[in-house]
Amino acid sequence: MTTEFNDVQRIVLHGSAWEAARHVVLSFPDNASAPRFLDRLGHHDLWPTGARYSAEAQQGPPRQVSLGFTRRGLEHARVPRHVLSLFALKSPAFHAGAALRAAAHLGPTAGQPKGWKPPYGFTTLDALITVHGRDAADVDEAMRTVYQIACRANAHTHELAAARRLPTPKGEHEVKDAMWTHFGFRDGLSRVGITGWTRKEDMEKCNKGSQHSAGEFLLGHPQDSGANPWIAGPDGRVWPEAIRSFFRNGSFGVLHQIQQHVEAFELFVDECARDTGLARPEIKAKLCGRHTNGRPLAIDQPPEDDFDYSADTDGSLCPFGAHTRRMNPRGADFAHSVRRRPLLRRGLPYGLGVGVEQGLMGQFFCASIEDQFEHLVGQWADRVPLGSPDAGGARDPMFGAHASGDGAFVIPRRTGKPIALRAMEAFASTVGLAYLFYPSLTALEGIRKGSPWRLADGEEDEQ
Repeated sequence: MTTEFNDVQRIVLHGSAWEAARHVVLSFPDNASAPRFLDRLGHHDLWPTGARYSAEAQQGPPRQVSLGFTRRGLEHARVPRHVLSLFALKSPAFHAGAALRAAAHLGPTAGQPKGWKPPYGFTTLDALITVHGRDAADVDEAMRTVYQIACRANAHTHELAAARRLPTPKGEHEVKDAMWTHFGFRDGLSRVGITGWTRKEDMEKCNKGSQHSAGEFLLGHPQDSGANPWIAGPDGRVWPEAIRSFFRNGSFGVLHQIQQHVEAFELFVDECARDTGLARPEIKAKLCGRHTNGRPLAIDQPPEDDFDYSADTDGSLCPFGAHTRRMNPRGADFAHSVRRRPLLRRGLPYGLGVGVEQGLMGQFFCASIEDQFEHLVGQWADRVPLGSPDAGGARDPMFGAHASGDGAFVIPRRTGKPIALRAMEAFASTVGLAYLFYPSLTALEGIRKGSPWRLADGEEDEQ
């Protein structure tokens, strides 16, 4: 572990088990409201904190504040044009924004932006402030302060669905800090080892396919391939230190609000149980790739343990098209010929009670929206991944935009004919999506104080 990672916003590297979270979209109507908001926020205990290891860090502090900007939001925060132009060069997805990229690069799984909730509009979303906490009342109190700061700074606010941890489903064993989804599955079990950040004893527990260089998630660090795109231009010239410092230790964050159609999913499982003779728990496990308690199908290990599919090369334990295997092949032979697409997954469910919209406020962090998030959602979730042995043609069973004419979800068996599940519906739909940049604490402080990130000594970009 190095102290440099203390400069990274905490949410990127820590996946603490929070009780509640609230997300507020910020809109800055002029170039003065963003600096005013940041200046006022910096005078409260709501300024984002960094990632660090300590006994408290493992449990999680009482509260966590995170702040991400869209490209438009960075403009309003007076980040110089010569810095913003590098986003256009290196990350066209972030530069364009989710609303302009979704149709062409995410396919039907992301839906149509015109159907998203209003706060996700291109001209609405400049920044996102998120408060996670162990106590919902504390989160609510922090949000009241955020609203007061925004009002005084003339920043407009748009609150998104409040999220919080779900109770343990009926019939499942109570597990401390366990996370659950509305579909009834245990969540938050993925393990990622990051060179330089993950402690040695924890890194040794990770399979090779779960170990990654910091540059897969943080800008300015080498990627798994050894490349470091965020220090130099296409001509090979290294950027000045002032420019590199703006990007270093920042991360791209995707906020993905997904409505989950639980009733439709449960009815589909009922129908499949009647048609195939398989038990409902087995069907749910085959679709997901894990049992509802989180235990992987591919190997008999506890839910928390890392695993791969080396003992299940024929897919008879875990179907090739199952959600977890599709999104993370975990060292499968066909995966070696393509780039791994790791994401740091954060998020909480929203919608408690009967008759309310239910879903997931998903947050995903990476160093390349195009190569990681968009590739997973727009390609691997929407069609059978290239080289996969999957004999069916179904989309991702849990999150794919299933439509009439899609192929079947195939469950291979070691004896007898494979089982084909057909006529799947869309069990989840996107109701909002945002592409955000989460600057390092150093860069955040620079934005707050109006640092110009000069091109060279004595040369500044005019605003």
